[in-house]
Amino acid sequence: MPDTKTSPLPRSNAYSQVDNDLWMIYRKYRPKYPHSLFQRIYTYHIANGGSFDGTAHDAGCGPGITAEILALQFKHLICSDHSESAVAAARDHLLGSNGRTANALFTFKVSSAEDMSWIEPGTIEMVTMSEALHWTDTARTLEAAHRVLKSGGTFAAWYYTQPRFPDSPAIERLFRSLQGHWCKLRKDFSAESGRTLWIEQTGYDCIAFPKSQWVAVNRIKFNTGDDRDIWIRDDDLSGMRYDSRVAESEHLELIEDADWTQTIDLDWMRGWFQSLSPRVDQRRLLETLEQLEKALAPSGQSRAVWPVSLLLASKR
Repeated sequence: MPDTKTSPLPRSNAYSQVDNDLWMIYRKYRPKYPHSLFQRIYTYHIANGGSFDGTAHDAGCGPGITAEILALQFKHLICSDHSESAVAAARDHLLGSNGRTANALFTFKVSSAEDMSWIEPGTIEMVTMSEALHWTDTARTLEAAHRVLKSGGTFAAWYYTQPRFPDSPAIERLFRSLQGHWCKLRKDFSAESGRTLWIEQTGYDCIAFPKSQWVAVNRIKFNTGDDRDIWIRDDDLSGMRYDSRVAESEHLELIEDADWTQTIDLDWMRGWFQSLSPRVDQRRLLETLEQLEKALAPSGQSRAVWPVSLLLASKR
């Protein structure tokens, strides 16, 4: 079992060198973050002494999906990612879609989430990580976030696994088969890409929040039904799972949330798999898509439901 606390991590994960075309596909075909998610985070932030008057830091910003929403709430937003192409995609998207200027609202930085030494200590209201924390050395990332947050500032991270298709066992089977194939590609891509699967398959329960640094730790699971196995991305990799690091003092909430559902079709299926890196072999993808097209008949659509894990913690 790899050690996420001490292992040096090469910058060679599956999204390190992707181009802007993939980030555009990623933005289009990944699930839309519902308004209710951010309202929940903001309510928690205020309840624990946070403010919106200062700066938020979206670490592992990818193409700017979360940053675009945070920019409506905070006066200043830092967008960072260890991938240069991700930061470029975020800059292009945010400055092209937002009426305010870069100097007035955004700061962009190519940097890993484990290194926030370029940010002054105690100056950040909120650090967010959407679909990104598992790509890092989680202990080092939490240390970095703790250092830059103000007292009472919020750390918020969330992760969605692959969607479920409760209305169609046939679609579920085909989708999981192709997703499992991709998991093996990712595991073989690099040691770091393989390591992330261990974290994902705990639903982030392997991530610890030291009591000396964090208070009011909340773990909220959407659409899981308290089923730990729902996080297993590939049945052949079911043994890849860390032990839980959830403390008894933490608050666990299980929620069935229709906001994390959408109606999908074959175009979405194709786009979802094109948004993944490493890329699935086109022949394998097309063969499965043909079978999925038949399974989607006669309406050509199906309901997708995302299991989601949301972590909220306040700096002591």
